[in-house]
Amino acid sequence: MHCRPTRYLMILPLFTVLALDTRAVTAEPFAVTADPFLEFNARVTRLEQLLNDQGLSAVLLEMQRLQQEVRELRGQLEQHQYQLDQLHRQLNGGDNGDDADNDNAPVLPQLPDASDLDFTPQFDDDPAGLEDAAPIDSPDDSAANEEREAYRAAFDLLKERRYDAAKAAFIALLERYPAGQFDDKTRYWLGDIGYITHDYASAVREFNRLVSAHPRSPKAASALLKMGYIFSEQRDQASARMALEQLMAQFPNTPEARLAAGRLRDLGRFGADH
Repeated sequence: MHCRPTRYLMILPLFTVLALDTRAVTAEPFAVTADPFLEFNARVTRLEQLLNDQGLSAVLLEMQRLQQEVRELRGQLEQHQYQLDQLHRQLNGGDNGDDADNDNAPVLPQLPDASDLDFTPQFDDDPAGLEDAAPIDSPDDSAANEEREAYRAAFDLLKERRYDAAKAAFIALLERYPAGQFDDKTRYWLGDIGYITHDYASAVREFNRLVSAHPRSPKAASALLKMGYIFSEQRDQASARMALEQLMAQFPNTPEARLAAGRLRDLGRFGADH
């Protein structure tokens, strides 16, 4: 009979231990709920360290380089599409390219590797309105034919990629026939020679002269487009926009205007990234 209290005394410490364990268990979730805040603060600290790390700058530079490559590839794709459109129009128009005076299909060499592009420009069917020129017995006919032959000879040099000789021949043509019937085309090809040979200052100068003197010339559209490309590659975004927007205003609904719109979109994305 006297053993029962002793038994109870032995069980009592066990309940005490269990109670203490229960309080420890019930207290543990409160400790756990505080950990995420500590972990969050630690993560923020690590992110701040990453932002200040030089490695991030290298990543940003690499991203900018890749964005530039994408813009260049998009520009090349647009140029190839433009040339395909030109070929399609020639085929639909029945132009077999045999006429030696068909140079209405401007070629868009790529920047910065324009000299690697296959240069095969063609002549217009009637580049200077020669079908409406004076009759054979006109005193001006001989001079007109001489100018035409001089222009053709200079252009043949250009087709042969003899750029220095072609440039000299076109300059001589301008000096001999100032404001002649091929003035706009001559200035365009002088600008194109600069464009192909990476003499961009000369290219812009001749293209500007063409656009100023012959704003309605079909060559003015290509001149404005190439000026926009040059300024874009030189990071002169304001001048690039001005040239491309002028092109779209003066020559809407043309292949050149479509290319200008694409380049303007690229300039917008470039500005947004910076």
